Amino acid sequence: MKLRFLILALLVVGVLCLGCGDGSLSESPGEALTPVKTLRPTFTPMPTATMTPVPIHTPLPTDTPQPTRTPLPPSDTPKPTLADPPPTDTPLPPTPTSAPPTATRKPATRTPVQPTATPTPAAKHVVGSHGVSGLVIARDKTTFAVGEKAFFTYEALNHTEDPVGFELLGIKASNGLFNTSWINPDIILPDVPFRHDDGLTFGTPGTYQVFLAICFARCGESDADWEEFRYGAATITVR
Repeated sequence: MKLRFLILALLVVGVLCLGCGDGSLSESPGEALTPVKTLRPTFTPMPTATMTPVPIHTPLPTDTPQPTRTPLPPSDTPKPTLADPPPTDTPLPPTPTSAPPTATRKPATRTPVQPTATPTPAAKHVVGSHGVSGLVIARDKTTFAVGEKAFFTYEALNHTEDPVGFELLGIKASNGLFNTSWINPDIILPDVPFRHDDGLTFGTPGTYQVFLAICFARCGESDADWEEFRYGAATITVR
């Protein structure tokens, strides 16, 4: 299309140039210049341009979605009836194999059982061979520290109808510790408690019984007449 317009324009320019050249050659010097009427070039109509239609873009086909498979509901298919299996040969018992050696078990550590404390019988008056009974009770408390003096109250009762004389009286512990509480000869009257306080000091931790001991005669001799009232003992603990 552009090429056509260019050729047509060149033809028009050529025609105009030819017309101008002929006028200038006919003129001679000395002659009066007569204006020459120049014919205008005939306008050649240009061919009507035809519009070439623009190609229409044809859209590419789109992917057509595949149809979704709808699962069919499972139908109740009857299970095949199992026939009784054919009888099989009875398997022989397995050959005994020797058991692997077992690991030697260590003896369990035995937890030492704490000894159960034996309940101490309650102190009470028990009449002895001289018609007298003795009882000792802890005066303030029953637990003491090592080296602390433990105080007790003791009493002797005469269960006869006559006074009972003695030469020496004191308190004695189960470990052999003895403290003389009364060193002058005296008597214990019927139904009148012979009661006093005394104390002992323990240098070793432990549990002790403290009871009344009375010497009735021959206290300095090898055949001294001593009587101990262990049924009336007080029990204490030293820590």
